[in-house]
Amino acid sequence: MAVYSAMMDDLNRTDRKREAQRIRCVMCHHIAKEGHLSSQPMGALRDFVAHNSATERPAVVNFPVLPHNPYQMDVPAALKQIEISRPELIILGKSMVIYNDYQPKVLANAKAFAHALSDRGLEPAGDPKTGYTETHQVILPVGYGRGQEMAERLEDNNIICNYQATPDEEGFTASGALRLGVSEMTRFGMEEKDFQELAQLMRDVVVKNAHVKARVEKMRQRFQDLKFCFSEQDFEGHLQELHRLLL
Repeated sequence: MAVYSAMMDDLNRTDRKREAQRIRCVMCHHIAKEGHLSSQPMGALRDFVAHNSATERPAVVNFPVLPHNPYQMDVPAALKQIEISRPELIILGKSMVIYNDYQPKVLANAKAFAHALSDRGLEPAGDPKTGYTETHQVILPVGYGRGQEMAERLEDNNIICNYQATPDEEGFTASGALRLGVSEMTRFGMEEKDFQELAQLMRDVVVKNAHVKARVEKMRQRFQDLKFCFSEQDFEGHLQELHRLLL
């Protein structure tokens, strides 16, 4: 919403007294074809996009998809749509992505993380035969009612996670587990061996109440660039092409 608000502010910068001009046209993924709610006219975009006078509907066009595969964009058709609609804003983000290397890497990292915690005496929830998890999350029991304490202890050492009640606990006030996610740091390039290193740091905090903040900061410095997206060089080329199509 901050981006949408900033765009509207820029559109209306020369005349603040008139009725606010909205974003003339937006291109995004359809909600049923991987589009995220934050990019939809019934969602966060609602108050920022203009209405098409002919259809009396929000001026939003969707990326075309392949006829045989609704999860992949039809790039040539999308370029034609851009030339026709001339959207002022193009939103490339999706809520579902199944055709890249990111999700297998997330799952591999989650399983490696869980096994590394187990190898160090911290027993994750789940079946070890299947790697403890089939998602991006690892659930780590830390003792009845100690979830919040351990989450705060880890946060003091720059390791951020949530405390979580397990199925046999009566509620969050009795939380005895931690919910750990690997998605974000996978995006920054952490591999299985790096999550093994993180498991050791967590073990030192949880078991020994060690102060590892400096070690965590040093480790985090190795992962500064986002992966699974355009590189800066690639993005520049695409950005110039996009400008050519819009102008």
